[in-house]
Amino acid sequence: MGVQYFNVTLSQCDYQKVIPTGMVRLIASDLVFFFNLADFKHGEVFLKKLEQGDELVICAERLNDGSYWINWVFHQTKGRLEPDREVGFHRGMLKSLLWALGLSSFSILAYFCFAYDEESFWLILLGSLACLAVFSGVVMGALVIKEICYIISPRRKWILKALDKVIAGQYQITPEKTPQINILGTRNPKIKPMKVKAVREPKISQEDELNLTRGKVNLVESFQSAIMRYRGPQEICNITIIQIDRKQFTVITPVNEPVFNNHSLFMAQGDDIEVYHKKLRQAENEEIVFGIFNRQDQLAYSISRGGWPPERSFYYLLWIFMVGMIAFFTLMVLSMNIADILERGGYWDRWDWQYMMDNGIEFIGMASSISLGIGFLSALCITIYFSVSQRGRIHFQTQYYLRYLRLKRGKSGYVTEVRV
Repeated sequence: MGVQYFNVTLSQCDYQKVIPTGMVRLIASDLVFFFNLADFKHGEVFLKKLEQGDELVICAERLNDGSYWINWVFHQTKGRLEPDREVGFHRGMLKSLLWALGLSSFSILAYFCFAYDEESFWLILLGSLACLAVFSGVVMGALVIKEICYIISPRRKWILKALDKVIAGQYQITPEKTPQINILGTRNPKIKPMKVKAVREPKISQEDELNLTRGKVNLVESFQSAIMRYRGPQEICNITIIQIDRKQFTVITPVNEPVFNNHSLFMAQGDDIEVYHKKLRQAENEEIVFGIFNRQDQLAYSISRGGWPPERSFYYLLWIFMVGMIAFFTLMVLSMNIADILERGGYWDRWDWQYMMDNGIEFIGMASSISLGIGFLSALCITIYFSVSQRGRIHFQTQYYLRYLRLKRGKSGYVTEVRV
């Protein structure tokens, strides 16, 4: 939805004894805001000054589940949190860019290795190493370009300019009953009201019925540990031991930051939460946590473990894979056709263009069919998995029950998927 600006009254600030460590939650005017302490200088000093009832001006971006990610916070007397204004170009960027260009130049060597002597083992090996160097150069170049785009980004400048206007008092509270404000010369998209939907409680079979434990959460312990996968590499995860009414549960979350405009699973000491759990086998002592509903901020999380594919994230990745495959095959056939035409003299007459069109359409059509076929079979396998596997079926039903809980409270039906 883009950047939005709010004037809100603080009701709760959580940054001590939370998971993940270093993440902050502000609940203000029935809105939920998150940010990372590491993103701001002297953030903890500012948070210690805040009290319940403080009036804050906040710049934030809306996430998928209806919460917001903070860009800056301003208080009339207690200070502010703002992005680093001294971000600029440095020698390290030039060094990284030169490395990226140098490694990318190995593409010339790779082309000649594969184009002129495909039967030579050493040339194929040399060409493969050159391709690895090119890939590394492209990745380094992309990271440098990303940093440059952040430095020169007009969006970043607009955000800081809006903060300067707020500091100068050049803003007005909207007359409507919304927490949004109008800043002089700054566009502020309106919050779209939620459409109230009639929802029915999903029916869950007795075999897949979940156990529910609700109460104030006690964060017993949090640490990082390596988890071994069956026939796969080990993975570092965050492991949190929580306790509710003398019952302990293990919640495993990934170390990496989430993608697709989501945030990490967040809990603070004393939050009123619902844990949905079940033993898959009676002989097992461990209760597997399938989902968490946090009544404190009305946010829901479905948790998938042991490599099960989360539904929504899987389909996002599947679409990215198919588009990437089609784009890769398109570039490959285009490069091959251009190289072929250049070898024949490079006249670029009508017949050359027709040759490119014929070969390109045929090859791209075949590649698209293969990619779509792989995508269809993958989606079909996941659907069968959710239907046949008890673990997958319970995960799927947990997600829909959490969606029902959010809709019942007038929120969107979005449930954050946590995969480890």
